[in-house]
Amino acid sequence: MKIGVFYCSYKPDLVWLIYSIQLVQKFLAGDYGITVVLEPDCRADVSLWGFSNVRYIFHTRRQADGYQHAMAVKLCADSFTDADWIFILDSDHLLLGPWSVAAAFNAGKAIIAYRPWEESLAQVRAIWAPPVETMLGLELDRDFMLRPPFLFHRSTFSLLRARVAAVTGMSFADYAYSDVPFTTAGFLTHPYKLCDYEALGLFGTKFQPALYQAVPYQEATNPFHVYWSHGQWSAALQAELDALLAQ
Repeated sequence: MKIGVFYCSYKPDLVWLIYSIQLVQKFLAGDYGITVVLEPDCRADVSLWGFSNVRYIFHTRRQADGYQHAMAVKLCADSFTDADWIFILDSDHLLLGPWSVAAAFNAGKAIIAYRPWEESLAQVRAIWAPPVETMLGLELDRDFMLRPPFLFHRSTFSLLRARVAAVTGMSFADYAYSDVPFTTAGFLTHPYKLCDYEALGLFGTKFQPALYQAVPYQEATNPFHVYWSHGQWSAALQAELDALLAQ
């Protein structure tokens, strides 16, 4: 069983990505490779990082909506890695202590954490339910976009894209295209067409129960922390991470 850690990032998030990769390499136990999909303007930066066991793929963005582009790439992760199981991380997902890939499985099934909508923010449902329900033709009956691990079998990605094509009558690439530029100021009102983690969680639990076990979400079950890359970086956080890596 081949495990692959997968990122899609871009130049403004490189300050997060370099720490996320270092922390994964320090704290994540297991046999895995790391694949990072980046836009070509990142090539010079990452060429200086010197990481082992990291493969970079430079992929030109063809749509104005960078946020949608990143979600589309993650939903095509199986096209960029040959791993059997793909562990998706964002640049601002930081592993702050020891953990193991094996802990993402229970009795051979990947764990998908969920939270009932009554326990989640109403705003989360308002933003992400409409695009997921449109793309998959299913009710998003609970919240799956919580915290890593976001671990999915490679078959889930292609089957999900086929579902999108069948439901929308468009190829996945055509459906995923958006010419509306994303801005952080417009986060709450942006016309989203995709939601990667919500869609993958819903699809896996509905259509592939032999591969996944749905588990009620609990806080602090692992040392991953989800930050907000558009506003949480600071000198104090950098110093904290440097100290953690120096231990």
